[in-house]
Amino acid sequence: MRLSYLLLFGLVSSVAFFSGCEESVVLRPGEIDVVLPEKPLPVESFAAQELTNFLSRVLGAPVPVVEKAREGRGVIMLGRATGFDVSGLERDAFRIRVEHSGADVRPVIRIAGRDGGGDVFRNVWKSGQHTHVERATLFGVYSFLEDFAGVRFYFPGELGTVANRRETLQVGVQDKITSPWFSVRSTIISREGAWYEPLPEGWHADSGKALNWLRQRFETARIPCCHGQNKFRMAERFAATHPEYFQLRADGTRCTSLEKKGSHGEHLWQLCQSSGVWDVFHDDIVADGRTGYVDVMPQDGYVACECQACQSKYRRNPDGSLADSFASELVWGRTADLARRFLDEGRTDLVFTQMAYGGYSDVPDVDLPTNILVMVAVPGPWNVHNPGPHAADISKIRAWDRKTGRRVWLWTYPQKFAQTTLPGVPSFAPRAWGQFFKDAAPDIIGSFCESETDRWLFHYLNYYVFSRIAWNPATDVDAVIDEHNRLMFGAGSEEMARFLDILEEKWVKGIAGRIVETPVGPQSMPPCENEIWTKVYSPSVLAEMERLLADAERKAGAGSLEARRIDLLRREIYAPLKGAAESYRSLMCDAEAERKFRAGLSDDGNLLKGVEWRSCGPVSRFDDKTFFSAPDSMAISTCTNKDARSGWFVAKVTLEPSSKYRLSYFVKCDDVQPIFRGGGVSAIVRPGGAVGKNVSEWTFPEHRNFLSGTTDWIPQVFTFETDASWPDRSEATVLLQVRYAVGTAYFDDVRMDRL
Repeated sequence: MRLSYLLLFGLVSSVAFFSGCEESVVLRPGEIDVVLPEKPLPVESFAAQELTNFLSRVLGAPVPVVEKAREGRGVIMLGRATGFDVSGLERDAFRIRVEHSGADVRPVIRIAGRDGGGDVFRNVWKSGQHTHVERATLFGVYSFLEDFAGVRFYFPGELGTVANRRETLQVGVQDKITSPWFSVRSTIISREGAWYEPLPEGWHADSGKALNWLRQRFETARIPCCHGQNKFRMAERFAATHPEYFQLRADGTRCTSLEKKGSHGEHLWQLCQSSGVWDVFHDDIVADGRTGYVDVMPQDGYVACECQACQSKYRRNPDGSLADSFASELVWGRTADLARRFLDEGRTDLVFTQMAYGGYSDVPDVDLPTNILVMVAVPGPWNVHNPGPHAADISKIRAWDRKTGRRVWLWTYPQKFAQTTLPGVPSFAPRAWGQFFKDAAPDIIGSFCESETDRWLFHYLNYYVFSRIAWNPATDVDAVIDEHNRLMFGAGSEEMARFLDILEEKWVKGIAGRIVETPVGPQSMPPCENEIWTKVYSPSVLAEMERLLADAERKAGAGSLEARRIDLLRREIYAPLKGAAESYRSLMCDAEAERKFRAGLSDDGNLLKGVEWRSCGPVSRFDDKTFFSAPDSMAISTCTNKDARSGWFVAKVTLEPSSKYRLSYFVKCDDVQPIFRGGGVSAIVRPGGAVGKNVSEWTFPEHRNFLSGTTDWIPQVFTFETDASWPDRSEATVLLQVRYAVGTAYFDDVRMDRL
């Protein structure tokens, strides 16, 4: 495999027109056949199946598959039946030739591209995964259906596919080759949330998502670049014999443990990038006979190694502290050394992939040889409404373009994860996806979108817009969305457009892309759940959305296909949102309701009765001026001082195994502003002493437990359970805290009951 071929993969995408004129041919119902080669490949057969299925629906008459063209009938030839030599086409490119034949000017259409021998549809229904089998003829069929038959593949199924009836189809005479602008066109499948409807018996749970992957014409080949150093299995092989290969910690130990502990246990055994590990990589590559791409990205969660060799190569701020991209010179320098070493050895069949990520995300000063491909990690679509962060993302991409002299590819994060998990809240944002990828398109060969979500339909139009831009970066995103609303919702399109715009506005501006001015500068920070359900998705906002759906359904007409689509979005998008709001409000009872509930509890049942609350840090105190119940409350006041950004009150409580507990308290916030993500006012329970697993993570979403802003006294109620492995009468620690925030919080009437 030549280096030039590898570097050209996806880097010289184009759309070429060999010829064309204003003539056209007409496809009429009952007068068109599809022709396959004598022994069709599975890809060709599936392409014919998709073509005849949708073309028959559009024309209102069967479109049969035949062995050869029949006299007096129009014909669409697929794959090798066209006689085209497609060996010179780049991957995923296809050729469509339209002409007429005979005195009756019958249409002759040829569609072909490079196809592999694998069975793409079997992979879809059996394993629910896309496949890297080449299938450019299938892509040509989808393009033909979209461009000339008006078919739209928003998502698989009757309700997500538009194939409106037409009397005839007029197709311009042409000979055209189409190539994708992005060779990398990829999203998450396995963690995209539940499918929206039952699938045929025997299909995999992810089959609908995999079919969507085919119809959106997503990628057919993957360039590996994801913590590839792990694949060398350094810890298993060398932890005992070469501890110097592993990062030196501040306590003098080496990062050699194979035991996974905590939520980031998979980020253990960090390597010392200044050590001999790169010689091991070289020798393994030679011994294994590797060719093509080699991923040499470090382990995730990369932190600074304390050894002198690494420290001497790290970038530093003027005050001597480590820069954000502290390891760029080291990691990219070692990557360049390895790549250059193989070039010196005459190995032009290898290309090394490395990601600009975390501590090595900025462009280094070191020169990079041509056998390195660069992937750049940036947040992506959720930043587009924040000019500063979005401009910084695009600037970083362009800086890497200039450094390498060619387009890079991206790892983006348009997902629901960590602080934006928020079950039931739609991450619907096609305009944001469109703006980001249009802005980035001139400088990239595509993107992997790490797009986890809890319901697949939350992202259906995000994916559709991404696909349009991936094939044509000049796509008018607003026009695509307007067409979607018109075709999907008919007479209810105006109301549905407003409904969907509310979803995007609330998600991108109010939640995932929310920028907060904090005492330490602007920070990207989702709101606490109290703010989500009282301000972002307030009762009045939800009422407006309910009204828009009702009006849209009424205008679309009861029982119509458009009304059924509206009802689907009500069930799959609005109902989960409304349910999440109701769930929150059911837990957030008002103060009077909590008083009444507590009146039925025995005071002796309070496990925290009489415990000693110990203040931790200089900002915690007992306050006899502000309280819910006399004589005082526990107050925590924080400020921007590094040692005073967090404060706690701590108490010990004895818990039993296999038991359920209720923790409740009243809290009042006075202008609490988080400084970093995850900051705010909360209470947590930890087993053992002050360290250990956060019980709140076992039992309720962490974001629900963090408050900010200004509130009156409100009750907070949470339940948690100990399992059978909990030691009998073992102590746990209750912490009331303000963490990474500025402001004052008051806690009062804290109690814990065994249920």
